[in-house]
Amino acid sequence: MLDYFRELGINIPMYTLGKTVAFDWRYGYRTDSVIEDFEMAFFTPHSMMFEPRMSEDRSLVMEFLSRSKMTATDEEWNAYVQLLHEDPAFYKKEVNGLQLSDEERDTLKYMEHLLKAHQKGRSHQAMKEILRSLLYSTCPIDAYLWIGRWLAVGEDEQYEFFRKAAGMAELASREYKLHQHLDTLWSDVCYRPFLRGRAVFQDRLLSFKLTQKELNPALKGMLDLVKLDKLDAMGLRFLLMQYYLLNKKYAEMEKLCQDYPADELNPLFLYPLAMMRFHTLGGKHEKALETLQKAIHSNPFYLYYFFTDELKVIPVYPESIYLPGSPEEASYMLSISLSLWCQRNPALEDWMLKHFDDHLKSINAPFRGGSAIA
Repeated sequence: MLDYFRELGINIPMYTLGKTVAFDWRYGYRTDSVIEDFEMAFFTPHSMMFEPRMSEDRSLVMEFLSRSKMTATDEEWNAYVQLLHEDPAFYKKEVNGLQLSDEERDTLKYMEHLLKAHQKGRSHQAMKEILRSLLYSTCPIDAYLWIGRWLAVGEDEQYEFFRKAAGMAELASREYKLHQHLDTLWSDVCYRPFLRGRAVFQDRLLSFKLTQKELNPALKGMLDLVKLDKLDAMGLRFLLMQYYLLNKKYAEMEKLCQDYPADELNPLFLYPLAMMRFHTLGGKHEKALETLQKAIHSNPFYLYYFFTDELKVIPVYPESIYLPGSPEEASYMLSISLSLWCQRNPALEDWMLKHFDDHLKSINAPFRGGSAIA
């Protein structure tokens, strides 16, 4: 995994919580006191809605392997797991020797083809893998999400694929009610397709222009999903923040921030909060100014891209990883706030531009007539 990041030109050290190596933002944004001098890259939140993690297949295999080691001591199990990680040939032999039911074997084949499809991007070979995956699942939620994302023609067809995926997710969830005691449903690999299917559909639903009667249930549906997973692995709170701002749900925005204090330095929260406080308190209010200054400091590229044509195309599906404060992070932020910027507000834009210009002057990086951000 580390080699993969290094090939992309990103230096990622190990960030540990106990024995867990983490590369995402769920445990706090820029927790410098924890990671000391390390640099931390984040998984793009939105990508986790669409793409199964490579670890999901491995986690399921480990669950099956553990059944044959029920009588092993902790030391014996740890040694066994270490050998599985260090010796690919041994791992393959153990997997091939598993005593699985037809349903379990089909599940592994389905996940295998899904992961291959996501690794191949939008290609004919990826399409073949998705078609093969359909042979092994009666509830192919992730396959429908892939088809809706890459193959659907137009918004209406995409909506139908996402709606069907969400419908399958509802049926699948009924089998997992016994897992409600878990701290986070994301920790149950088998439950993740349900979360992804519902989340993608709610996001698509909220992207439409809804009546007030339709809007409140749609927002509640997204908030309910956030509550299902305490760590919010898919970053639904960041999408919800945008939709709250777009629909003037200002009290809900403040409540969401209170629920996630570790995101107090996260530009995905700071920029919407700054815009909200401009609307509610006015541009001269100390709290509005302080929030905007924090937002600009956290990632100035966001406004730089908005006020220039430097970013020629805003990606619909951004890169899967980014560094905090990076252009890639700003690109992702723009991709999820396009509908917000479509409602142009000259007063808000002038306010943000003025303070953005002041920030650049303070670091000797003039906005006009030169390279704005070195």
